[in-house]
Amino acid sequence: MELKPTGNRIIIVREVEKQSEIIISPRERDSLLARIIVVGPKVKILKPGDRIILRKTVGHEITFGVGGERQTFVICDEDQVDGVIN
Repeated sequence: MELKPTGNRIIIVREVEKQSEIIISPRERDSLLARIIVVGPKVKILKPGDRIILRKTVGHEITFGVGGERQTFVICDEDQVDGVIN
């Protein structure tokens, strides 16, 4: 399956924020950080692989089966990204 956003949309995967490196907490949650998977044709600044800062309430989640596992992606507009981490 190929994911391909339209317009100025991007598809990202949120990183998981761990509470501790020693003890894995059941309270792990999605963080404000994400990695861009693919960008639409009108995206000007961002590119696949960029690590970004994104509010938790931004975008629409969608879950697909990828490589035999289910994975959740977020689709949002380029201008909803708060920053890029270099």
